[in-house]
Amino acid sequence: RGSSYGPQVAQKTNAAMKFAPLILSLVSATTLAADTTSRRLESCLGEFSTQYQGDCNRESAQAAIQGLIDLGVGTNCLDAATELDILLGDLTIETVCATVYAEQAGNFTKFEDVSRLGDAHDREFFNGGTFWNEEIQVGTERNLAIDAFGVVLAYDSSYSTGISWPASPAISSVHECTAGAAMCCYVADRFKGTCGGGKCVFGEPEDNSDVCYVDMANAPYSARVASGIAVYDKVDSSEGSDSEGNVYCHGFAWDAADDTAASSRYKGNLLLKVGMKDHLYDKGYVQNVPGAPMCGCIEQMPVVSKAACTDLVAEETWQIEKDANGVFLVSSFGVDIAYGDCTDLATKAKELNPDIAYENYLIGDGQCHSAVDSFLAGEGIVRSHLEIVLVEGHPTKEQITVTFNHEVEDGAVGAFTIEGLTINSAALHPDNKAVLILQTSLQTYGTEYTLVTKNAISKRSANMVVLPVGTTAPFYAIEYGLSNAKGAENYNLALELDIPTSPTWGNTGVPAYTYGTEPISYFSRVAYFLELESEQYGWQWVWVSMDAFTQNVMNLGFPTRGAGSVVYDQYVDNVNILSNQPQITPCDDSELSGQKARLEFWPYSYGTSNGESVPFASNSLYDWGDDMHTGTYGSMQIHVPSYGEVLFGVNRWARNDPKIDIGIGNQPTGHPDWTFAENSDIYTLKKLSVLVSKEDNIDPAVFAPNNKAVGTADTEGYKLVYDLPVATRAAYGTSLVPYHVDYHKSVGTFERIAYYIELDDNWLWVSMNAFTDDASKIGVPTFASGAIFQQAVEDVNVFSSLAGMEASGITGNIEFWPNDYSTQNVKGIPNASETAYDFGDIMRTTGDHGSMQIHNTAKRMTIFAYNNWNSNRVGAIGIGPNVDGEPDWTFADNAGQYTTKRIQVFVK
Repeated sequence: RGSSYGPQVAQKTNAAMKFAPLILSLVSATTLAADTTSRRLESCLGEFSTQYQGDCNRESAQAAIQGLIDLGVGTNCLDAATELDILLGDLTIETVCATVYAEQAGNFTKFEDVSRLGDAHDREFFNGGTFWNEEIQVGTERNLAIDAFGVVLAYDSSYSTGISWPASPAISSVHECTAGAAMCCYVADRFKGTCGGGKCVFGEPEDNSDVCYVDMANAPYSARVASGIAVYDKVDSSEGSDSEGNVYCHGFAWDAADDTAASSRYKGNLLLKVGMKDHLYDKGYVQNVPGAPMCGCIEQMPVVSKAACTDLVAEETWQIEKDANGVFLVSSFGVDIAYGDCTDLATKAKELNPDIAYENYLIGDGQCHSAVDSFLAGEGIVRSHLEIVLVEGHPTKEQITVTFNHEVEDGAVGAFTIEGLTINSAALHPDNKAVLILQTSLQTYGTEYTLVTKNAISKRSANMVVLPVGTTAPFYAIEYGLSNAKGAENYNLALELDIPTSPTWGNTGVPAYTYGTEPISYFSRVAYFLELESEQYGWQWVWVSMDAFTQNVMNLGFPTRGAGSVVYDQYVDNVNILSNQPQITPCDDSELSGQKARLEFWPYSYGTSNGESVPFASNSLYDWGDDMHTGTYGSMQIHVPSYGEVLFGVNRWARNDPKIDIGIGNQPTGHPDWTFAENSDIYTLKKLSVLVSKEDNIDPAVFAPNNKAVGTADTEGYKLVYDLPVATRAAYGTSLVPYHVDYHKSVGTFERIAYYIELDDNWLWVSMNAFTDDASKIGVPTFASGAIFQQAVEDVNVFSSLAGMEASGITGNIEFWPNDYSTQNVKGIPNASETAYDFGDIMRTTGDHGSMQIHNTAKRMTIFAYNNWNSNRVGAIGIGPNVDGEPDWTFADNAGQYTTKRIQVFVK
């Protein structure tokens, strides 16, 4: 070979003979020659010939010209760039080199000459077939060294000549590769195979990759189907290893954007080396991953984790010359090829083609499962998988419940270990094989333990779907009660009830609550915690907190008739949900989540008609869109309509039936809200806790008067105790007063009491010295409160929107009792009537009419009165004296005349 950049002027003819077998005289006199005699300026070099090593490009050719000039060839030479332009004439070096490359490729060894068995053989060989792939040598028969000897001959010459890429479209797996890489994946080893008894068994190749999946639409001729999917990333249940067995993948890459790059021009050499010589001939690796070619363009191959890599370096020598006729010629003078190990195909391919997404073909170790899931999702397929969805300790601290997403085989009972605990027994739930119950040694409350699979667990209906060895799932040792609900420490207990199997609350009863010990005033949030346990459903709990919808603690409990028959058929805001039941969607990122829930609290009966068009509610099933009507069934339910979920339902408690309806989550069968379940007897534990938020820094404005009396001289410094929206008909004789606000347990001591009454546009404020130190007796004087007052009150101040009502520092009198009364003035109140109901009546010891009256004794008139509120009759209420009937509004029965009617009670 000529030396790099060395002049060969005196030996031009001999040099040409030396490389004649490979030389490509690509610039002919008729097409690409530049006749420098016709140009205004001729090259200084005259007739010359020289060789250089490198690429056929302007930079290398110009360096060779510079070498001649530096050696003194030619006289009066210009710079090398100008001399090269003169030699090229109207041509460019790129045009010249492209023609050189084309003629060079025409002299490569044709790929079809390797096997000399035709395109059909080569196609089927690359697809994993033919006798090369399907036979095992026995004795001297089926000897690959003989059958594939052409591979050795071609390979030996490949160090000094190119091997063309298969040209025939029939060899489909390697036709028109677009991603700049090719790969072979082998699943068998014929050299390790054995034959006997008329049967041959192949060995396995080295395992260097994991097969994820095959999309047969990418190589339909190889797969023999237009489309199809094969998934290979399942883990074997018995061995805990990849179930596809050993697979060996090896590939190579080239510059997909530049056909003139050496990696592209000599890629046929790499196909010969990787696809035939190294792995078939030398190692005996054969056969394809089913559904895919054995060797092919990477975009037709299986998606795998990784592949080994081979590359090459082609050291090419080029000759440039100008002959005696002034024709400039460029020709190939030979090539030396060296093969190398580039280790990782993905890295090499990305280096050559950074814009091609090789991560779609070579996805990396441990990524098969997610890659398969992503691919299947794109095809609209969700494959079956097995996972642990919940591990939960039991409050006894000696049991663990493991819930899977599918029923599992019986082998799951012995599949787990727990560090720090002994598993004493294990059993699948008799009615639900997706639930495994473990009995353990005593757990330590609050300790985190880890469940680990020591054996793989199989899905019961498809045992190829497994949970592999080494799967872990943490759990905490727990106990009964509120400690399970994150955030419960920010709440105070208000009411707690062990729900009876057969409540007897009926029309007048009130549940026998246990009350919290902390004083409760204003609260911004309310929470419910229901805890159940039964053999059928196991241990269950749900926590739901929300923005407060009332300030009356008693109205947060069961809405019995005895508790005032309150009705909350409404949405509540900013709901926070926690549960140990997987069917309940948690919402625990923030107490200001924005999520809404719906309350259905009432003591009445109800139907299925979704009259309010609650989302996702049924018109035929009892759920979260029912309509309340008359009757005595009772409902205490909380739902999340946007999820289509019942959080809990407790029903049928208003009619003294033997069993009531109770459940957490949607009832599995029947009505979602547990209506008609009659199942209270199945539970050994059924406890309801009602809590209110702890408030560290309550704004004093919460308790200050906020009504039409504000701005008068008397409201400053008072704190709200009760706020009552007055009902047209009330039945406080057999129930609690349904105050909207009830702070009487937290007001402390006080010296004055004030009442605010608002009836549509009219209002009144009246304050006085305290007539009792018991805040529970200053509201409506019900039988339950024990409030009976018929006495004078001092230092009375009155402000009102009605003229003539104002007073300051006067003596008045009050008539507060729950009983009937008569007109006799037994107290001798000055100027009181013996025949009219006014400010001097007498309370009877019987009856339930009820009186809540304050009077201006000196002016002989009523300041305000609220009567007849005990037995569901139309109430009587008024500001000032009644001029059209009894002066103190007795028998007025006028409560229905007002749209707004409110009584507020304050202390100071």
